[in-house]
Amino acid sequence: MEVKKKYEEVARKHSLPSFESINNDLELTSIKDETEFLLREIRRRISEKIDGFTEILNCVVQPDTSVADMHECSVLEEEERERAIRLFKKIMFFERYAVETSINEDDKKTAKFISDFWKEWNNLKSEFSWVILKLKESWLKETDIKTDVGYLG
Repeated sequence: MEVKKKYEEVARKHSLPSFESINNDLELTSIKDETEFLLREIRRRISEKIDGFTEILNCVVQPDTSVADMHECSVLEEEERERAIRLFKKIMFFERYAVETSINEDDKKTAKFISDFWKEWNNLKSEFSWVILKLKESWLKETDIKTDVGYLG
């Protein structure tokens, strides 16, 4: 059975978002048709998205000693940093929620996770977008990286 049909069945059973709304961001059509654990696979895809966000936000919130981390951390004003921390906490909640549902696999719990995450997804994307834009733009500005991060040599 193809993934779309499988998804529509479980979506009806668990009141999940429509296939069209979730497929664009999570690329469900690339899941193998023969998968037995569709909800688990969707949770894994959500986790992959979350991992990318947490990796970047973690570097901004608590930078390592790499030049890139130190530079990107320095471009956020205190208020922006606090906003990034609030976003980081929201995303970490969903990361831990995903792990929790994977400990004792249960379709009902996994479906609830997917539903809860999807309700917040557009807000999370919007919040994350301003962080990425700010970080990306910082690399186009003329700066003395030694001054930005404090010369270590």
